[in-house]
Amino acid sequence: MNSKAPSKFSDAARQQIRASAVARGEQRYDEVVKKVTNAIRTIEQEIQAHNGLYPANGGALTLSELVRRSGVGPKTLFGANYKHSFKKNIVDPWLLSAKGGDAGSRPDAKRSAADRVSQWRELYNDLLTTYRLGELDWHDARRLLAEAEEKVQQLIKDNKELRRELNKLSKGNVAVLPSR
Repeated sequence: MNSKAPSKFSDAARQQIRASAVARGEQRYDEVVKKVTNAIRTIEQEIQAHNGLYPANGGALTLSELVRRSGVGPKTLFGANYKHSFKKNIVDPWLLSAKGGDAGSRPDAKRSAADRVSQWRELYNDLLTTYRLGELDWHDARRLLAEAEEKVQQLIKDNKELRRELNKLSKGNVAVLPSR
């Protein structure tokens, strides 16, 4: 008695099914690699745009965060197909290099955020000082302009007075000397 049930498929059909399964597995592998590398590129751009800090997840950049951002399952990169090739050769070195900057952990991100706040505060105070100095210069220039306008008005008035005096004198026996 044979305890094994007869197979529904012929050997050729089984080989074709096996080949299709292998091809689908390779296709899934390529899709996962593409998703993860796209997520890596996106994260690198975000880190660069935020002065070396990873803006999401409280500043912590981890493998779990990368998997979440890439949209693959949480255990995917730990599978046999990925663990010894893609994860070991691409993902792990990238995470180490990305964490080498300030993008690594939450305390680093918080510390860096505090540093950035103090830098912005210092920049703001410098701008405020420059603005106040500029405003003082502006007020000083306005005062000098008002004084100059007042002086011009006084000189115009004096000039008119002197011309009147000159006209009075020229009607008499005094000759006006031409100006040089």
